[in-house]
Amino acid sequence: ASHHEIIVDFSAIAPRPALIITKATESLLHVDDKFVEYFAGMKAAGIPRGCYHFFRKNYDAKTQAKHFVDIVKPNVHKLDILALDIEEGGETASQIIAFCDYVQSALPRNLFMIYSTKLLLNAVLMTQTQKERLRTIPVWSAGYPYDPDMFDSVPVMYAPDQTKWGPVWLWQYSDDGIVGGIGKNN
Repeated sequence: ASHHEIIVDFSAIAPRPALIITKATESLLHVDDKFVEYFAGMKAAGIPRGCYHFFRKNYDAKTQAKHFVDIVKPNVHKLDILALDIEEGGETASQIIAFCDYVQSALPRNLFMIYSTKLLLNAVLMTQTQKERLRTIPVWSAGYPYDPDMFDSVPVMYAPDQTKWGPVWLWQYSDDGIVGGIGKNN
């Protein structure tokens, strides 16, 4: 969820979601204008929730992490999921680790994940020490098969290299859909 969707009443979403993850921040200064409202709405409706930071590789990773923590810390509880969204390509292992280290240090009780595609993650070059660190962080992988209902688990074709990245715990299998109670804000 983000400002791109219109959600008036989270309890009216049907079917009831098992989890919603919404955008919180991006880059150094941007805050999604629906983050606080949507995060509170998910809590009020009793929907498990999470939030993510959209990473921009041309800005300092630790500064981005601090921005994310400053915005989400007053709103998160220990059961909320936090995620780093990597979509540009060309990010470095050092950048990713710097972001993760800061967030996990500041909010150690929360589950922290990395969101991206197999293609983008596998392109990240890293040392053995960096691989060991990044394998400790679960992955939320994106990959869109023609018929996702054919799969009971994340297909190998969408899982990043498991010698470099943590286990895939979530799979985003579509980038479009219709859900009752959620409208598009174009």
